Order: sequence, then C-alpha cells, then structure tokens
Amino acid sequence: MKKVSIIFFMIISFILFSNVNALEIGYCSDSSYEGGMMIDNNEKLGIVSGRTVLFGVSPDDTKVVSKVDVTISTSPNVQITPDGSDLNSGDKIIGSGGNYTIQINSYENYSGVAIFKLKFPTVSSITNYTVTITAKEYDKSNNLKNTKTYNYTMYVFPKKSNCTENTNLNIKSSDGTVKKKSKFVYEISTKKSGIEFTLTPEDSKTTIYYTGYASEKNEKEFSKPKTLTNGKTGNIPLEIGRNHVYFELETECSRLSKEIQKMVVKCDNLLDDELTDTFGGGDIIISVKRVDTRSKVNTLSSLSITDAKIDFKPELKNYIVTVPFSASKVTITSTLTDPKSSYVTGYGNRTVDLKVGSNTVEIKTKAENGTKTTYTLKITRSKNNDSSLKLLKVDDEEVLLKPGELVYSTTVPNKITKPTITAIANDSKAKVAIDKIEELIEGMNIIEITVTSQSGTKSVYELTINREKIISDNSKLKSVQISNYNINFSPDTLNYSIKLEKDVEKLDFIVNTDSEKATYKIIGNKDLKNGSVIKIKVVAEDEVSTTTYSINIEKEETKFNILFIIIPSILIIVIVLIILVLKNNKKKPKTSVLPNNQTYDGPANPNTYNQVDQSMTSQASTNMYNQSDQSITSQASTNMYNQVDQNMTSQINQNMNNDGDGGGIYGN
Repeated sequence: MKKVSIIFFMIISFILFSNVNALEIGYCSDSSYEGGMMIDNNEKLGIVSGRTVLFGVSPDDTKVVSKVDVTISTSPNVQITPDGSDLNSGDKIIGSGGNYTIQINSYENYSGVAIFKLKFPTVSSITNYTVTITAKEYDKSNNLKNTKTYNYTMYVFPKKSNCTENTNLNIKSSDGTVKKKSKFVYEISTKKSGIEFTLTPEDSKTTIYYTGYASEKNEKEFSKPKTLTNGKTGNIPLEIGRNHVYFELETECSRLSKEIQKMVVKCDNLLDDELTDTFGGGDIIISVKRVDTRSKVNTLSSLSITDAKIDFKPELKNYIVTVPFSASKVTITSTLTDPKSSYVTGYGNRTVDLKVGSNTVEIKTKAENGTKTTYTLKITRSKNNDSSLKLLKVDDEEVLLKPGELVYSTTVPNKITKPTITAIANDSKAKVAIDKIEELIEGMNIIEITVTSQSGTKSVYELTINREKIISDNSKLKSVQISNYNINFSPDTLNYSIKLEKDVEKLDFIVNTDSEKATYKIIGNKDLKNGSVIKIKVVAEDEVSTTTYSINIEKEETKFNILFIIIPSILIIVIVLIILVLKNNKKKPKTSVLPNNQTYDGPANPNTYNQVDQSMTSQASTNMYNQSDQSITSQASTNMYNQVDQNMTSQINQNMNNDGDGGGIYGN
C-alpha cells in the first residue's frame, strides 16, 4: 500500500471528521488507486474481481475518546486485514475475525485512521457481497459515547479478459462498396441523394444501434438509438458533399460496462480502468461523400446597361463605362448562360441609382452546384455641364428667363441705387458669380452673371438694369441777359419793362434755364414798338410745367401836329360829357349792368368799361383803361390806352396797336 494514498485520504477526509467532532467511516481503493471518499449508509459499491477495498474508521477527538470497538461482518471468502499504520503514535488496533478494538492512547487534537482491508474473491460473473461495519466509541471513563453502523452492497465484476469485444463489421450499401478506413470509420462515395446500409457484426454477441446522421446543412440525432431490423438502416437522405452516419456498437464488454454504470452509484475509482475508460464497443461512423453532379456553369451570355454600350464577353468579369450626367439611374439587363443557374438575391437585373462620379455595380450569379461568380461594372456618371440659371431676380422683381438666351434687361425706379440681385443655377452643384454693384447710374447699367457648371463649362449672362431718370418739372430760368440792357433778372419775377431807342427793332438775348433738361422759346422779338411785349416761354423736362416771362417795351415815338387836332377834340368831348352828367344828376340814378356782371352807377349807355373784371370810375371827362387788373381813372381830357397783347376798341380818340405776334427765338 502506498503511504501517499493513505496520507492523502487521512489529510483530506479526516480533517473533515475532526472539524465536525464525529465518528466517521470512509473508504478508498487499493494500492493501485489514490484518493479516498466519505460514503453514506446503504451505498452501492463496486470493485473488479481480485481487487482490495480500504475502509477507514476515524474516532472523535482523542482527548475525549479512549477506544473504538469495530465489528465488520461480510459474506464468506472475504479477507479482512486491519492496518494501524496511519493511527497516531501510541494508538493501535487489536482483534481479529471481524472484531477489533482501536485503542486510543494519544492526546492529539485529532485522531488517525484505522484502516481495514477487504479483499474480495475472483469471480467470473457479477457477484454482490454485503458488508456491515459497526463502530462504538467510548470516552475516558469507558462510557459508550457514540455508535454508527453502515451497511453496503459490494458488486464484484469479472475482469475484462473474461468478456469478448469483437468490433468487426460487414457493411453493405445500396450504391457501391463501403471501405474501412480505421477501426471505427468507414467511407463510401455516391451520386445519389439517398443511401441504405446493411450492417452485420462478426460476433453474434455484438449489437448495432443506429443513432443518427449529419451533413453540413442537416443533422439528425435520434432521441433513442434504433435497433436495426435485419441490419438495415432504411434510406438515409444525403446532402451534396460530406455526410456522416452514426452507429453505436455494443460488444459483450461494453454491455458489461453499462451494467456496472447502472448498478454503481459511486466509487468509480474502485472500478477497473479498462472497463470504465472505454466501456468496450464504440461509435461507428460511415462517411458518405455525395458526388456533385450539378452544373458548374455560372456565367452570363449577355450584359448591357442603358445610356452606355458594353463590349461584353462572358469570360471578362470587369467593365468600365461612362454615362452622361442626365443618367441619374441605369437599368442593368443580362442573360444567364445556363438556365439552371440563378442570380444571387439582390444582384440580378435591376435599376441602380447613380451618384456623380464613380459607381460600382455588381452582378452576381450562382451555378446549380452553388458556385458563384461576380461581374463588376465601374460606372462613371459625368459631372453636370448645365450652366444655366433657373431664377433671376432684381430685388423682388423676377426676370423672365428663356432657354438659350443670355441677355436680359429690366428697369428699376430712380430711388434704387444698389439693388439686390438673386441668381440661382439650375444645378445645385453649379457656382454663380455676380459682378459687384457699387451704385447704379441713371440710365443703363450692365452687370455680368457667370454660371460655372459642375463640369467646368461657363455661361455669362448680361443683365442690363435701367435706372429711371428723374423728370424735372422745373420751368424756371436761371438767368437772362440782354445785350446793352440790364433788367435785374430774378427767376421768380415774371414781368419786366425796358426802354428802347427808337431805332432798336430787336434784342439780343442770352438765356440759361435752371434745369438742363428744360427748353425755352422767345416770342415777339422783332419789329419792336412802344407797347410791344417779348415773351420767354420755358417748358420743363416733363413737358407739362411751363413758365412765361414777359418784357414790356417802351419806345419814344415821333410827335406829329395831329396833337393840335386831338387836344381840342378832347376838350369838346369833355365839355359835352360834363353837360350830360349835369343833366343826369337831376334825374333818378339808374344802375346799368355791364358785361361780366359788373355794375355802373351813372348815365345809361356808358361809353367805356373794363373787360378784365375791373371797376369803372368815371370822373370828369377823362376815360382811362387798364386791362392788367387795375382801376380806370378818368381825369381831365386825356384818354390813354395800354394794350398788353390785347385788342382795344376806343370811341373816337387815338387807336394805338402793339403787334406781339412777331418771330420767336427758341433755345434750351
């Protein structure tokens, strides 16, 4: 017996005993096995024929216990040998024939182990024995302290050499010869989708169970192995490629091992390793290779796309094509060479969206046998060469654009000096550059708008902005100069007078308008006479507003003797008028209605009146007319007429006319 085994058992197991302060019984294998274990009452134990079982009894605290009486009773032919070598120093075992006493003389904190070796006889078949161990523990005063009794059933198995283990098989298939590759592995090839096997063992004591089959895609494991009828499996479905069919081979020895497993709950370390390691028999594997007879063709016979031409050849797998920018998507059309082949899902004929630049499109095919191939299209979508505008606005006014036209014009009010120009290209990737606007001048302003497409092409739009001019209503003169004469001109004074020598018939004018856009016309500047009126008519830029300046001409005339005729005549008229007035004063005054709703207090049928809404006052013999909104005063016998571009008819007296319809001078 190896000392190491017992020490191990003692240290591991019986340290536990001392910790619980109780009487314990355990066991371990014979010298060919290490280790030991605690066992419970009524356990089933097992041992191979010819082997020895070691039972150990460990007292409680040796400071308290004085002895332990051990009684071991077994079936006949079991040899019991006590061994006190693992007790504490001073302790010992005495007795024989199954009755023993462990004498405790040491005073250690824990006791040693009293070993009892039980050797069972050699058997040819499984034989069970009963073992009963009773331990009684006494204290120092020889009083019974504790008692334990354990009953065991010990199964003794025949050695492996006493059973047969023939694993040889005769295997036939429904398609071809099965070849043996090793003790438990067989192999066969077939083109069929299913196969049946017939298995016959050489040893009639060997039983074959069908447990299942498996492939790369499929696996079938029976919940309970099947017993073959007449050795036949029935049809087994096969996947293309490698398949495995599983069998369990039960020999006489493996069957014995199974029985051991059923009967023994614990104590595996007591069983023969040759029995427990392999159980005898084994798993039989038949490897079935199903030969692939499916088509390997996975090519295309044609390939095309919209908006581009492909020089297709089935053996060429990569193509480079270019499509215009307008091709935002292309449709792929192809034909499979072999009708048994197919497209990989998502990689067949389809319509593909393209981004600008490089696009990779793959067409993937799969042959009947599952092999795949890929055709790759490198599709370059050209950049956009659209350099046109889709919107052009000046401030809030939109300019109507026409396809192909680059020149446009619009008009803005004079108050707009820096308009906001909005130009948006048709293509969002195009760039738009607008000339910088400092300030619009009145009239035409040309602005260039350059649109650069994504591809680099350019279009230059010419936008003419007409800033409206201010139309002046200024009809004033800035200055008037008359050669050799000074009239002290003021723009707001409209009437002037000037005295001319009798030989001057025309004046030389230098006229400047206050507005550069205004024009003027000089009227009546010829054959000037006393009473003539020269008019300067100014027309503003708006051609509506006008202002007329008047220059009245005074000119000395030659005196004739006719005055001697006129003066007496006036005196006579005055005298007559005086007489008439005196007579009328004696009568009731009458009121006469004159033209333009004017009244006249005096004699009926007055000789004189004012034709420009003026009042008439008649005094004495003098009759005076003023047609420029003035009063007429008549004094003495003098009758004077002032005619400003009007015709006056007088009674009797001198008729003087100043013709103002002479030639005109125009200027601007």
